[in-house]
Amino acid sequence: MPSATVYAKMHRRFLQTQQPKMYLKLKESGELQNYLRKIGQDAVEMYEAIENQMLTAKDLPEDYPERVKALERIPLVAEEIVLNDLVFQPLPQQ
Repeated sequence: MPSATVYAKMHRRFLQTQQPKMYLKLKESGELQNYLRKIGQDAVEMYEAIENQMLTAKDLPEDYPERVKALERIPLVAEEIVLNDLVFQPLPQQ
């Protein structure tokens, strides 16, 4: 699992390339670092919640090889959800 810092850096790059006006607005207002720190923390919390939910799911396969495959996919799925639903989401234009 990436750290909060890694998620924050990913979101910073996303803002710089996809929403440069919002990035500059946050930077000029002095809110950028706190905003990125919050995104990073939220991303880690979201990842952990998704991972825990998937690990305790009742529908994990009983067959050992299939169960191992399913368990190995959990971090990848959790990561993809966090990136798509939080890290690479645009900010509303203000």
